[in-house]
Amino acid sequence: MQLLTELLNEDIILRVIWDLLHTHTILCITGVPMDFFDTVFNRYAYRGKYTDEVASFDDVKQIIQAGIAAPTGANVRTTSYIFVTDKDLIQRLHEISKKNVAPVVIILLSENIPNKMGRDCIEANFIMAAENIWLAATALGYATVLNDGVLRNKEVHQQVRELFNLPEHIAVHDFISIGRAESPSHPQKKQDFDEMVVYNKF
Repeated sequence: MQLLTELLNEDIILRVIWDLLHTHTILCITGVPMDFFDTVFNRYAYRGKYTDEVASFDDVKQIIQAGIAAPTGANVRTTSYIFVTDKDLIQRLHEISKKNVAPVVIILLSENIPNKMGRDCIEANFIMAAENIWLAATALGYATVLNDGVLRNKEVHQQVRELFNLPEHIAVHDFISIGRAESPSHPQKKQDFDEMVVYNKF
């Protein structure tokens, strides 16, 4: 009888594992079931207004940790972050950038740290961190968008540097709002697989 019970328990465990693998389901750090592929395919750039709801500290910390966990060239961490919640700073950032800004913003910074490969991996490191942050925010139900484009304006770039009191050796790459969408949207249709993929050779 005991052996039968153990076998039944094993069968149940194996079925649960199979269900998790079959549906691509993973568990995020909070223990909430989250489908990775749903997150990837539901991610989109939100440029509308945000509600007044302030993202929780734990959520934003987890989102930033996702950025920190991103791959880096030669495992050298060149990307760092400013976790912004101050209302005056948020308002001033909105005025400088002319962009809709959520009640919480993550500023992505970079430092030119030499690595053993002798390569400059700053841009690649920033992009991978930003993607992780975007996906993590989407997984937790937040709307966001990258705002690196506006920082290419030299005047805006300098004002943002001054606003956050950045030292000369630190570069600012982007700011990312983390908030709830006032008017949620949806991803734009992407190209079909067969339009974008060839097999073996071009």
